[in-house]
Amino acid sequence: MAPFRAALGLLNTLPGINQAVAEVIITETGGDMTRFASAKHVASWAGVCPGKHESTDRTKNTKGRPGNPHLKGALGLAAFGAVSTNKTYLQARYKRLSARRGLLKALVAIEHSIITTIRHMLTDNVP
Repeated sequence: MAPFRAALGLLNTLPGINQAVAEVIITETGGDMTRFASAKHVASWAGVCPGKHESTDRTKNTKGRPGNPHLKGALGLAAFGAVSTNKTYLQARYKRLSARRGLLKALVAIEHSIITTIRHMLTDNVP
């Protein structure tokens, strides 16, 4: 992980991400986020983007999207840690969404927010 020390330092600034989760994220994505055209592409590849199954104006239930299982697990741990910390944006977002959508859908939405933030952090090299 020596070549990725700067990226690991950036990832450790996010709430919910510790050293082990940051290493998994760097390992699975390769540390280079420029290969993805946008944050939506990263979320789709990770399997945390929202799915939609609609037929004749009726929205039907969908299963979780297939994606990278190791990255998905690491994002789940990060999301759970982020919603457990007090007075953060991600915890407030989780509370708003869980009241309307349910606990698990809100957790996946937090995973999506985290991977989007990670993509912007590593692409622009800013905390």
